[in-house]
Amino acid sequence: MQDDRPSLGSGSGYARDKHCAANRKMARIAKETGKEPPREKDAETGDRIHQWLAGRELDLDSEEAETGHVLKNRLQDIENEFLAGRHGVVTKEHRFWIYKGLSAIRSSKPDYVLVVNEPNGADILIIDHKTGHADIDPEEADTWAQLEEYALTVALNTQHPGGIKRVRVVINSRWSGVLVRDFPPEYLIAIHRELLATIAAGSIADPKATPGWYCRYCAGRLVCPSASMEIELVERRTAYPLPEGKDGEVFIDQVKRVSSLCDLVIKYYKKRLSDDPGCLGIWRIGEGDEYRSITDLEGAFVALVSDGHITQDEFMECCDGHIGKLEKKYCNRAGKPAVQAKKEFNNLLAPVIELKRKAGSLEKAKELL
Repeated sequence: MQDDRPSLGSGSGYARDKHCAANRKMARIAKETGKEPPREKDAETGDRIHQWLAGRELDLDSEEAETGHVLKNRLQDIENEFLAGRHGVVTKEHRFWIYKGLSAIRSSKPDYVLVVNEPNGADILIIDHKTGHADIDPEEADTWAQLEEYALTVALNTQHPGGIKRVRVVINSRWSGVLVRDFPPEYLIAIHRELLATIAAGSIADPKATPGWYCRYCAGRLVCPSASMEIELVERRTAYPLPEGKDGEVFIDQVKRVSSLCDLVIKYYKKRLSDDPGCLGIWRIGEGDEYRSITDLEGAFVALVSDGHITQDEFMECCDGHIGKLEKKYCNRAGKPAVQAKKEFNNLLAPVIELKRKAGSLEKAKELL
């Protein structure tokens, strides 16, 4: 998707901007030097679904179409509930700007905005579609950062003699369902103060880079000096007994960020080699391992079982039922909220499902309240 912004921050990066003042600067340098991370396939899929939801005619594949229709049907329900017989004006994928004097300082492009002008003020609905599979925690403050800036930006661009009555923000997530919050005018004022402070912190000549969970989503990871320092730090620390306790907690965070950065560097060079095979001397992209895949399961069953080569039980032992894919198909056809459909799916298959657990990865335990 083409970026129609100048080098300004936006609602989609507000959570990162709040935590790391250098976020925008690093992203700008990465873009200018050609060191932006390669785009993930899921991001490209999400872009296509968003464009389709905005009204663009696209040939979506079956999974994209299923996700698109689920989100579109939910959107209609959300809109109808909000309107409750009223009438309003809808905009989709429209960019709104925040100005300081005559200069634009920030912009946002919400998926869907509905403004109802009432006699005593404007009532606003903003919907953000989420196509990914990651669980969304409504109790996590950063979950709402993007929509906080969207709400403020749309409110500042809405003219009404009575001002703003309310901004309702909705996360319309394919797999986490519908999450809703209402922002009254006084909350928007607080967001405005915080946003201006965030912009100021990132506008100085040498903004501070602060590593954290958000680094994995930062477009400037490959040029960030903080990332380079962490690589050197991890390399030095491994020459000594590895730390434990509080020092170990901090060190594991650094190791995980460095590991993610190293994976990103490999992806970057793979992209470069695909564009310019001679750019890394003797390094090349090797051929991937070949594997066989059955395209006609019923045909394979007939060929092996019906003709008596193996038994039906032997055939079924060799067929791995991909529970995640089965659950996705079930939810797509159920026509119900994802949480309810998943629960029904698990109940239906309870007699034939065995719960197993893989080896755990390192993670932080949530503090006990």
